[in-house]
Amino acid sequence: MIDSYLDAIPVAIAMFDKNKKMLYRNHAMEELMYMHDLDEYGQNFLEHIAGSGFDDNILDSKAEEVFNLELPNPEPFNAEIAMLGHDGGSNFSLTLQRIKLDHNEVCAILLLNDVTMLTRAKIDALAASRAKTDFLARMSHEIRTPMNAVLGMVQIAKNSDHIEKIMGCITQIESSSRDLLDIIDDILNFNKIESGKIQLDLCEFSLTENLSSIITMMETRARQKNITIDFIIEKIENDAVKADSHKLNQVLINLISNAIKFSKDNSNVILKTRELGYMNGFSTFLFEVIDNGIGISEYQASKLFRPFEQADSGITRKYGGTGLGLAISKNYVEMMGGKISLQSEEGKGSIFSFTINCAAKQELTIEENNDKDECINFSGKRCLIVDDIEINREIVKELLSDTNINQETAENGQEALELFKAGGPGRYDIIFMDMQMPLMDGLTAAKEIRLTEKEWESQSKSDIKKVPIIAMTANVLDEDIKNAYESGMNNHLGKPIDRDKTLKTMQMYFNTIKLQEP
Repeated sequence: MIDSYLDAIPVAIAMFDKNKKMLYRNHAMEELMYMHDLDEYGQNFLEHIAGSGFDDNILDSKAEEVFNLELPNPEPFNAEIAMLGHDGGSNFSLTLQRIKLDHNEVCAILLLNDVTMLTRAKIDALAASRAKTDFLARMSHEIRTPMNAVLGMVQIAKNSDHIEKIMGCITQIESSSRDLLDIIDDILNFNKIESGKIQLDLCEFSLTENLSSIITMMETRARQKNITIDFIIEKIENDAVKADSHKLNQVLINLISNAIKFSKDNSNVILKTRELGYMNGFSTFLFEVIDNGIGISEYQASKLFRPFEQADSGITRKYGGTGLGLAISKNYVEMMGGKISLQSEEGKGSIFSFTINCAAKQELTIEENNDKDECINFSGKRCLIVDDIEINREIVKELLSDTNINQETAENGQEALELFKAGGPGRYDIIFMDMQMPLMDGLTAAKEIRLTEKEWESQSKSDIKKVPIIAMTANVLDEDIKNAYESGMNNHLGKPIDRDKTLKTMQMYFNTIKLQEP
């Protein structure tokens, strides 16, 4: 009866007499011994799996104590062991302890529990933890490097009276700030990808013109190393595509940037494009970015598209990078119906290839463009700028200074609400509202403004024009944007502030009869 119970237990169990002779083993132990060829060890079975580490014929000294009858209550022997079997390596938790039987007889019981999956999970978890720790160290370096340039150039400019030197510092500050913004965008984009909240934003554009603009943009960076970028179009019959140009550009810019970064001075980088096929209004396009730089091994290449990892820590220290760019690129390519791959050899360069599949036709739909380069004039309009940081208020004021709009400022949501109530209906034509502020945050202020407008309507018994409230904030995650709209705001502009986008948003609300209401 007891045998049947023991056979039902998945843990391998065996019993030994005081002379280490096996008296019993359950079914799980039978299978384990067969899978790991342990029958051949016979009387030396225990010594083999619980050996001293120096000789398979000598039992570990702690395990030997279990059989030493001069010791009345020896401690159980516990160990983690690995064994090679017919299906590969396995890990086991081993326990050997003495038990008392009737008539003062003693024996030892051996338990072998398969912990292979647990061990592998632990190893994977430790590897992931190390990767993220390395990633955070790289991020600290990547963020501090441009920040050091920004602060350094500021100090140089403050101590200089030469306009050319000051303008050079400003150029460096702008370049370093954009590098810093790229790092932040990588982190936010990867967070959106992981949470499944990123989507394609399709628009119609000329593929060749778009690629040409990317080449023009990247040539400035390439010239710093005397690298030329060759653009080769092998075959494109359907140039008018409908795809996410922003994400396509991000992938190409990332790959070309890496090619420039890892190429030697006075070399060249090639962007090669061709249309592989066309069917039912959709085309498949192949893009190849080719360099003759440092190249990488097959093992290093296997880690490149994993988040938080880079091919080689030494390369990372020399060339920098967050380790997210290629992981993001892989996700974007797959979202656009394609695949990305790498061919590389150490010392002989690399070829990154990817495809996308999208709607395509021969020519773009011709649309009449009525946009004119004219001075924007918001005379007669009044805006309220709400931000607890003075420099942020000054930046917005300066960006709007040539539009002739009347500007007022508030340092927090509470002050903004008081100004809004004191001004009455129609005083402000637009409000730019930060979200995180002391005393009263922007979300609460927006809700209170909407309640105030309802009170005014109730008192006057007529509709009033709702003031557009635009979130102008560093809170740019999807949840932040959702919270902004739910609070009663009409739109969301992320920091750093883009002047053109801000002016277009203002024009949209000033020129639209029926505004979007919360």
